[in-house]
Amino acid sequence: MKKVISHTQSQAITTFQPMNNPLSDNKLNRKKVSPGTVLKQRYVLEQLLGKGGMSDVFAAKDQSNGQNIAIKVLTGDFRDHPHAPIVLKREADKTRQLAHPNIVEVYEFDVEDGLVFFTMERLDGSTLKEILKKPADQTLMYDQAIAIIQQLALGLAHAHSKGIVHCDLKPANIFLTHDNQVKIFDFGISRAINDKLGADIYDTAQLGAITLSYASLEMINAETPHPSDDVYALGIIACELLGEDHPFHWEDAKTVTRKQLKAKLPKIPNPHLIACINNALQLHRHSRIANAEIFLAELNRALQLS
Repeated sequence: MKKVISHTQSQAITTFQPMNNPLSDNKLNRKKVSPGTVLKQRYVLEQLLGKGGMSDVFAAKDQSNGQNIAIKVLTGDFRDHPHAPIVLKREADKTRQLAHPNIVEVYEFDVEDGLVFFTMERLDGSTLKEILKKPADQTLMYDQAIAIIQQLALGLAHAHSKGIVHCDLKPANIFLTHDNQVKIFDFGISRAINDKLGADIYDTAQLGAITLSYASLEMINAETPHPSDDVYALGIIACELLGEDHPFHWEDAKTVTRKQLKAKLPKIPNPHLIACINNALQLHRHSRIANAEIFLAELNRALQLS
């Protein structure tokens, strides 16, 4: 076999109230950082690891214990959005609740001179986006791709069991460490979907945060978040890993629906696995696999039948 690799509104009450939270004062968010900057007289920023839509991530050293960590700092246009600092705090709070081997570990949220940031574990490896861009002779084998999909489903299933939907699952938000462990990160626009955790009222589309080519039709239509939104993205990523291509040629779900496009599924000799992925890619929620736990069960069953 050839080598293969490779956001909505809620009616519930928000946990954070931006009008009463000093983090929402955009006049505070003016401090700039670069390698060498020291935060809280404790964290020394080293090299820039990556830039995202609303934040930068730096390698850093915690001088209190010598630990190598990463620090995510709110930057760019998002630092002036009244809800953006609250979104970052929510990411830190929610990710701390999601202790799991396949979800990045977050340590602390803090603010200094208007700079909003949180600390997290430092990872060594590459994002799935980087891996998918590698030339053919550096791609992952079939078994490695399957292992990545399984680990993604495990991490998402844990989040779903805690009532949290990621809402922006994509290769750029997935990390593969040097020892082949998958880590899901960037829960910045994740949504709580149960009353215990407290769902928020912010429309992530207003923050420009969703990635349309991985967003479900319901997310694009600003419907209440549901675990099946993550399953849709997971199905797309499975196609990229197993077939080296986006199943809808990078079209968003609304366009796919309007044009009545058919998914380009991976050419693999396992019809049960193809059916599982196809069920994840259904455009309408009522026809799609409901959550990552069910997806994982169908995936494992398909692999046993191969």
